[in-house]
Amino acid sequence: MAIMRFGATKQSPLAKLFPDWYFHHISCTVFEQDMGFLSSQNEILLKEKSPTKDLYLNLKSSDVWVAEYRKWVDRVGHGMPYHVGHSTISLPNEPAMVEHAPAGLVASVSASQPAKGGIGSLHVPNRTNRYFRHVIHCKGCRDVVKSFEAWKIGLSGIALGLISVAILVSGRQWKAILLVSAAVFSAGAYACSAAVALNTTNFIRTHRRL
Repeated sequence: MAIMRFGATKQSPLAKLFPDWYFHHISCTVFEQDMGFLSSQNEILLKEKSPTKDLYLNLKSSDVWVAEYRKWVDRVGHGMPYHVGHSTISLPNEPAMVEHAPAGLVASVSASQPAKGGIGSLHVPNRTNRYFRHVIHCKGCRDVVKSFEAWKIGLSGIALGLISVAILVSGRQWKAILLVSAAVFSAGAYACSAAVALNTTNFIRTHRRL
């Protein structure tokens, strides 16, 4: 489980114009952009078996929260199964997870799984998928996804109904009006689908997309 906090001393008035789920989307995107680095950092910490003060040079201006978190871990890490603090370290006898699958069949199966939800499916076995990692735990985003899904189905149904009526009517003017209306409702359904994707699809760098 990853707990993230994004803070600021002052919030822009423009922030009130955006819904909470949009900021959750931004936060998830930032985390997913850093996910590769965090995974590599975890590998280094487990391999070197050294506290962070011996491995990293924290910049006072930008790494205050990182340094303070590691110092906090120094104080409370004795109650954790394992920890890597600023000046102390206590690793488990067996790693909590293996970053790379061993060579052979296991590696083949691992490589065939969707890359962090990259194919856009909600129900993928990789638990780093945004839907499983955030949406199912966040009531606000969960309700938003359900609402957009319902609106998408409704708008799509109306668009199909208008197209069907346009086929049946004989007047050219009515056909045009009905088809334009169907296009508007279809655009609304597409917008709802895009909103669902924002909340459920992981950020994947362009050169790594499947």
